[in-house]
Amino acid sequence: MRGFVEGGMRGNHVSREEFLHRAVDVVEWGRSVWKNVSREDRGTIFEESFLRGLRAMHLEAIRQLIASNSNAKYTLDDLHQQAMEATKAVVPISVTGPVGPGFVSSFYLFPVGEAHATIGWYHGQMAQKSLPDVEASIGHRHSAAESYLIAADVFPEDDERHVWFLGVALDNMFQAGSRLRETTEVMKRIRVAALKMRKIWQNSSLSQARDRKIVEVAEFEKEVLSQLGQGLLKLDDRVGPKMSSR
Repeated sequence: MRGFVEGGMRGNHVSREEFLHRAVDVVEWGRSVWKNVSREDRGTIFEESFLRGLRAMHLEAIRQLIASNSNAKYTLDDLHQQAMEATKAVVPISVTGPVGPGFVSSFYLFPVGEAHATIGWYHGQMAQKSLPDVEASIGHRHSAAESYLIAADVFPEDDERHVWFLGVALDNMFQAGSRLRETTEVMKRIRVAALKMRKIWQNSSLSQARDRKIVEVAEFEKEVLSQLGQGLLKLDDRVGPKMSSR
């Protein structure tokens, strides 16, 4: 709770990471010391699902710590390594029954999706750091787009993270010089999913930035489709607007 308050309400990313790191350490310690103690006696917080939730929060705290330039503890490679580990999670058969799909999504599937998005962010940062080596930078942009697309596919179409990650993937595709035959497919996916997503997430905290992205994509898609129809562009052309990247 202290980590959540420090990071989310006070913007203190250093304290947020420290408190969440301590929470992870305590739960890992308890799981080791009381590994033969029943769940009823040792408590729910020492379950693997609780630890997975904590680790997901801690991974995001590390990312924000690095992004805020207040980091002296982690490198981008540290972040990448932890995110890669988080993508290897397998849903145990024991939690696919009575706990329900919401539990599985929240503690197993969605953390994996966020981890892939973190890998995408890592490649986006590396793309900037690779300059002026254009070839290396483009390689990272392609990797970023791939990771964000994987992340988007983890979430349902009506989840705003699905649309958001598609948008960030598209940004990286444009910056990597992807062909229109690839980018138009992603633009279509954003347009279709946005209609479903707004029924639930119309007024979320991400709505302003999210909707600005959707409008940018829709306007560019309309322009591209028009020029494709007129024969002014071809699907093998590499065309993209100037759009921000996460």
